[in-house]
Amino acid sequence: MRREELTDRRLDEALRRQPRWQPPRHFTRAVVARRPDAAEPVSWTEPSRLPGIIHAVLTGLSGAGLAYVGGMFLLAATPVLVAHAPLVGWIGAVAGVLIAAAVTGRAEEWI
Repeated sequence: MRREELTDRRLDEALRRQPRWQPPRHFTRAVVARRPDAAEPVSWTEPSRLPGIIHAVLTGLSGAGLAYVGGMFLLAATPVLVAHAPLVGWIGAVAGVLIAAAVTGRAEEWI
């Protein structure tokens, strides 16, 4: 089919004659030919990997910094926690009992 023969009227007629699940043979060519940029070649540009590398480096440095700060906090907090070990143990036990009670209550509601 020539480009000038691809009219909306002819395409509509062909679509009406065809079953719904099977488009006419020239349907794809007609759609592509109607695109305004069909004759222009498409140029794909390769994305630069530099921003991705910079993002990865910054993410790694941030993670390392957070790990360092957390380690320094634990280093400073360890003597205080050891000095008050019984209190820390009781707080942990109470928190564990509260969490178990909350989970058990939810489980009974769901069952």
